Amino acid sequence: MKLFEYADAGIEHYWIVDLDPPVSMIAYRLIDGDYENFGEYSASVELEVEPNADPEHLPEHHASPLRQD
Repeated sequence: MKLFEYADAGIEHYWIVDLDPPVSMIAYRLIDGDYENFGEYSASVELEVEPNADPEHLPEHHASPLRQD
């Protein structure tokens, strides 16, 4: 298991992140050769984004004409 290999290598922090809603993370810290739970975190975030993909508003080096095959 990675956790034991990381502890043997002396890696101080080990995080387990679950990206399924609600996003959560368990943080472990290496203390005296073993990982101890350092904290558990969870959150939900909603973002409202209005994309601006109009080529007229992009800098010239990012805009390219549409290909018509």
